[in-house]
Amino acid sequence: MRLGFAIAVETDPDVLLIDEALAVGDAAFQQKCYDRISEFKAQERTIVFVTHDLAAARSVATRAIWIDQGQVKVDADADSAIAAYLASVARHEESPLKETLQ
Repeated sequence: MRLGFAIAVETDPDVLLIDEALAVGDAAFQQKCYDRISEFKAQERTIVFVTHDLAAARSVATRAIWIDQGQVKVDADADSAIAAYLASVARHEESPLKETLQ
């Protein structure tokens, strides 16, 4: 992962695609990655950041798209998309179906 990320950011890409790559690194590696991502953001480059880590999404993204079972549920600013996702999770947690699955 370290080598792949290093190669990706050093080749001067127009679009940086990151797919759960930061989940596997230690804290020092993750911080280096976030620092490099911040540099890309400051240069107003395009970053596609695929993650299930909501804190990471909030720190990286200005816009977020929540996709559920192949369908776009929300396309909005990161805070709004995360809030909609969390509200949906809370609704499903309270549903009668949850009790039958346990």
